[in-house]
Amino acid sequence: MSGGFECGDGWYHIIDALCCALYAPYSLAQQSYEGRLKAEGKAEYVGGRVVTAEDVEKARLAMVAAGKAVPVATQVKEKFGTLRFYLRNASEEQFHYVHMAEVMSSRVCEICGAPGTRRDTGWMRTLCDLHEAEQLARAQ
Repeated sequence: MSGGFECGDGWYHIIDALCCALYAPYSLAQQSYEGRLKAEGKAEYVGGRVVTAEDVEKARLAMVAAGKAVPVATQVKEKFGTLRFYLRNASEEQFHYVHMAEVMSSRVCEICGAPGTRRDTGWMRTLCDLHEAEQLARAQ
């Protein structure tokens, strides 16, 4: 991502939660693989039955497939007062997560993370009352 993050720190928690949701399938597949790898030859893991090398390999292949399905962020920015999070290699479900994050950003101050409202201060931004007042004071 060449441009980096082109938005305020107030949306950090929204972006962090979005990235966790986008990465979750891989993370779960990795945990499953590691658990089966540890339990191989033992009856501790999958419903009391012995975990075989075949079980471990299936979990490894699932982890590799999930890793290939992790989308890549190509641009993260503010546009018209809301977050824009552009992805490459994303599924329809992952685009729904992005849409949810964009909607959430319209209610969170992009500077501090407090509850905010989209406002036109000469530039559409989502700001709390305090930061809107600061922006208006600077404009005068």
